[in-house]
Amino acid sequence: MITPAPESPRIRFLACFERLLVAAMESDRKLSRELNANVPGEWGDSV
Repeated sequence: MITPAPESPRIRFLACFERLLVAAMESDRKLSRELNANVPGEWGDSV
């Protein structure tokens, strides 16, 4: 069973696979490989 994401008027929560979360935390390069897409460097640092 999938647990629904919490709701917020200002933040959009999205579910993801654990491997994507781990890749995102490790490096942009790993996330790019997992998504098979270009991930701009330091994309998460602006948040």
